[in-house]
Parts: sequence; structure tokens; C-alpha cells
Amino acid sequence: MRRSSKARSTNNKNKAYSIKARVSNKNKRQQAALDFLITYGWALIIIAAILVILLYLHVFNSTSFVSNVCESQNNIYCNKAILNTSGKVLVQITSDHQNPINITAIACSNNLNNLIFQNVTPQVTLEPGQSVELAVTCYDNGNPFIGKTGSIYSGYVVVKYYDIFTDFPGVSNLAVTLHSTPELISTTSVSTTISTTSLTTSTSSTSSTSTTSTTTIPVPSGVLYYANITISNNQNQPTTNPFQEEINITPSSALWSYINTSSAHFGQNVEFFYPNGTVIPSWLEGSSSYQASFGYNYSTGGYSAASATLPSNNYYICAGGSSISGLSYVSWSPIVTTGSSYASLGTQTTQTCSGSTRSGVVVVGGYSTSIPYVSDQATTFNNVDSFSWSFNVPSNANYVIILGSCGLYVCTSVNYPADCTPEMFNGGDGYETIFAAECKLSQGTYTVTGSLNGGGYVAIAAFYYNVPVSIKGTWWVKINKINASSQEQIRIGFGSKTTNFFNNYNVGEAPQLSPTYAEYDDGADVFNFYDNFSDPYINNNLWSTLYDNGAFSDNDGLIISNNTGYQYISSKQSFKYSVVHTLVTYYYNPSSNVPYIGGVVGFIYPFDLYRAYIGSTGYYTLANPTDFEYPIIIESNNMNSSAVVKLQYIFETAYPPNGVMPSYNFSAVKKA
Repeated sequence: MRRSSKARSTNNKNKAYSIKARVSNKNKRQQAALDFLITYGWALIIIAAILVILLYLHVFNSTSFVSNVCESQNNIYCNKAILNTSGKVLVQITSDHQNPINITAIACSNNLNNLIFQNVTPQVTLEPGQSVELAVTCYDNGNPFIGKTGSIYSGYVVVKYYDIFTDFPGVSNLAVTLHSTPELISTTSVSTTISTTSLTTSTSSTSSTSTTSTTTIPVPSGVLYYANITISNNQNQPTTNPFQEEINITPSSALWSYINTSSAHFGQNVEFFYPNGTVIPSWLEGSSSYQASFGYNYSTGGYSAASATLPSNNYYICAGGSSISGLSYVSWSPIVTTGSSYASLGTQTTQTCSGSTRSGVVVVGGYSTSIPYVSDQATTFNNVDSFSWSFNVPSNANYVIILGSCGLYVCTSVNYPADCTPEMFNGGDGYETIFAAECKLSQGTYTVTGSLNGGGYVAIAAFYYNVPVSIKGTWWVKINKINASSQEQIRIGFGSKTTNFFNNYNVGEAPQLSPTYAEYDDGADVFNFYDNFSDPYINNNLWSTLYDNGAFSDNDGLIISNNTGYQYISSKQSFKYSVVHTLVTYYYNPSSNVPYIGGVVGFIYPFDLYRAYIGSTGYYTLANPTDFEYPIIIESNNMNSSAVVKLQYIFETAYPPNGVMPSYNFSAVKKA
């Protein structure tokens, strides 16, 4: 059966609608896709741009997640290291050395064979455990490193230093792996007080400042330079506590040029101290010794010829005086002679000085020496009751012999310049005299005065010598105990050469070295027992006067004189394992001109076990390595009534381990 036309028309409409609907849905899907692409495309573009930026910044580089590395070496610890894109690195280092160290230079390079050091000025001193921050430019194959943010730099930060105590140099190679940052690192201001480094980021206006304290070497006030002293006890026994160490400095030492070596002020700008700055009690014993042999003798001839045989030497000077008619003959070549030859002096080449007189008493004496005198000055006085003579010491002289004679009437007194030691003052029967003195005088004008017993004649001369001098500074320092096979570290400090550190409690000198006797003597604070005999009486706190018939008196030194029996004083303190030291400045017999031989002036220490006889000027040391305690005894036994001995000081020190004094060495001198 055939469909109707109406039905066909309806079907066609439905088909057309269906096609239209399908087209409409397809358009909608296309529009949606287009909208999706438009909406999210921009987001993808933005994401891609961000990825490009991150890639540019090396965000996806695995090394950018690695921390900065700074390896420590040789007791130098690297606490941190920061590198910027301009190639400057800031490192913080800590010292773990046993001794203080001075950092002198620093470098940064990728190649240890191509280092460009930058000096650290002034040098930085680090005590153990202390830190400092330093900045230095890093080099890459000889060129300053320049890198982008995050760039990796591998190389070494190299630190140069030296040990302050031993002076041994050291180098630490600190391996670093760093990535650069945009931080700007300012040049580190290095000083020995405060080191400040500013770190400023390029993206922020704020700045942070880190302050690191470095070490200031503690020194006493006035010290400008110092050197370290390492004292080594190499024995299997410790020292005592306290212990007195003897330290010597000679002109060959680099330290010598820092010492005030003026004859009047030697060593006044020197003091000793511990590393923490505490002053160590010290006592300057002396500064020089003269290397020449001098000797003298005299003879009184009465109304006959007189002859004096001098000690064997190379050069001789003679003098003589006579009463009434004067000297008729002398063996020497006169330099000066008074009227009628009552007094004369001169030189000769033989050991014997002789003279004769027509009548009256003649006295002849002389001096001998191992070196020739460089010049002389002489004068005479005729028929005078007193005299005064001034002479000038030339610049090429350091030693003077004053020799004179009085004829017809005896010289009743002669007064010498300061620093002159009288050696003879000898008369005959009250009409003539020979006198002499040894003097260590610096350049300048000096005066000799005297008086006579009326109407006398005087011949007097000053003979100048350029005596070789063995110079050294000898100090005693009172330090702490040094254990067996151990070391003690101290320092010697130097002020300006016009600085005077001397006082009377912890920096001082021997009593005879000061312009005023014992003005700067601190021996009592340095030694276990000490006396400079500066008081007018024997110190009853130190000595027991057991037998004394006027033999002992204090007069800027201990004077032992005028006795014919046995007398002695004994220290109230007793000692064992110790050493006694003393200085005798003169020992002579004013009436006989020779050291007294017929008796004993000396020390017994310990009693009845050790005896030292004093026969001339000099330093004396007595050791007592026993386990028994003994006092110090100074004795005088059957001295001639006119003999005189003078002791400037006496002191006791601890006996060193096995009798061996600890050794010492100096570091280089450093600026404080």
C-alpha cells in the first residue's frame, strides 16, 4: 500500500530537522574547543615562559641544590664561605692551633700552582679557638672569577700564617665548592681589634652587618714591640715554683737594637710578661764586662832608691814622689814633673818602675795593662795645700786610669769622679803619696780634687783606653714552675728608648747600676733571698750578727774592714738545692796597694762544706746541690786592719734540675 503524500511530507520535515540539529551540535562542539584553546592557551604560554626563566636561572640544575663546601685543614677550621658573582669570597676561619698564630696573607684560586696572595695588613693574631672573617678575590686560571648567580666555583682558599711562639710558618689549603650569589661583599677591614664586613643584597635596600672580634695581643702599657721566649726544661725533673731563669741578650741578637743601650740607662725600656699581659718580676744584673788586664804595685824606699815590679803586661806607666830634695833619678820617660822633681810620672817598656832621691823618702808605683792607652792628659801643682783638676774623656775612649803622686808633703785626701774605683792610696813617712783609680767613664768632663798637708807638689795624669768590651744584657726573671721535659712561654717587651719601666717592685736593676744606689732595685721581689746592703745597719730581719767587731757595715754595699780576728754574719734563712750569687766591686788594702792575702774574706755555703775566697773584683756564684739546709755565711778572718772589701749585693736562686739551667730561644720581634 502506498503512503500518502502527507505522510511523505512529514518524514521529509523530520529528516531536515534532524540534519539541522546535527549541524547545530557540531558547531557548538567546535565553538567549545575554540573557547578552550583560547582560554588555556594563554596559561600555557605563561607556564612556558616561567619554565624558560627557571631554566635560565639553573633551577633544574642538580648542583644548585648542593650546599657551599669549605673544608678545614691543619688546625684551621673553615666555618663558612660566601662567594658573589664578582668573584669575591668571604670566609670565616677559626684557629685550633696550640699556640697563637699570626695570619699574614690569603689567596683564592682553582689552581694551587697559580696563587695570587693578598697581604693581611696589619696581620691578624688568633689565639686558640678564636675566629676572624676575611675577604679575598678568587681567580680562575689566573683571571678574576666572574659567574652568573648559581654558577659553581671549585678551588682553594689558601691561608698563610706563622706560629707566634715557635716562629714556624704554616699554610692551610681550604678546598671550597661554592655557588655564586648576587650578594655584594665589601672589602674586609682587617685589624687587630675589630673586623667588620658588610653584606648587602642587590635586590634589597636593607643591609646586614656581621662583626667578628679578633685578638689583640695583651701587652703592658708602653710596650711597642715584643718577642716570644720559649723556655725549655729538658731534664727529667721539674723546676721549683717559683724559679729564677737567667736570660742573656748580646749585640748579635736581633733584639739588641730594640734595647736602650745608653751607658746611663741600659735596659730601662725592657720588661717581661706572660701571654695574658701580666708583668713578670725581672732584675737586670749587668750589661757589660771589660776585656783588658790591669795591674799595679808600689814600693817605699825610705832614704834609698825604691823599685816597684808591676804585673807582667804589655804597657806600663810609672809615678813617684819624694820629700826634701826630690827624685834624682827615675826609670821612666816623664810626661810631667813638678819643680825640683818632687813628683813625676811617665811611661816605659819594662815591668820595673824605680827611682832614687838625694835625700828624703821616695815612693814609687805604677800601672800595667794589656793594651796601649790611646791618649793622656796630665798636669802638675807646685807648693799647694789643695788641688782641683778637670779633664775631658775623648770620644774614642771607654776606660780611664787616673794616676798621681804627691811629693814633699803627703796628700791627705783624693776625691775621684763618680764610677771610679780607688785602687791605691799609699804614703811613706807622711811626706809623699802615690794614688790611683780605675774608671769606666763615658765622654765628658770629669774632675779630681785633693788636699795636702801643706806646701806639697802634685803630678797627676789621666790615661785613656779603648778597652774591648764584652757586652750583653743579663736579666733574672721569676717565673712559674716548669714541669719535666716541658716548656714555659713568656714574652719580652720593648718600649721606646726614652721609656723607663724601672720601678722598685717588678721591673728593676742591680743597685750599683742606678744613678742613685738601689733606686730601681727590685731584687727582693725576684729572688728567694736578697740584700743590697743599702741600709746604714745590717738588716736584722735577714742576718744574725754572730761575731762582729766592727767588721761589717752597710754603705751602699756591705763594707768588710778593720778587723784582725774571726768574724761573720749568718743568714737567718737556710737553703738546700740552691745557688748563691754576689758581686764584689773592690777589694784592696789602702795602705799596701795590694789585695790582702794573709786572711780570708769570703763565703761558707754550706757551712764547712764549700768555701769561696774573694781576691778581686767580680761576680761569684756558689752552688749547693745538697739535700741539707744551710745558711749563707759571710766571714772575715784575720784581715789586715786596713784591708777593705765591698759587696754590692747577694742573692739566692733555686738550683736548676740536675744542675742544668733551662734553655730558651727568642722569636722574631713583632709590633704590639
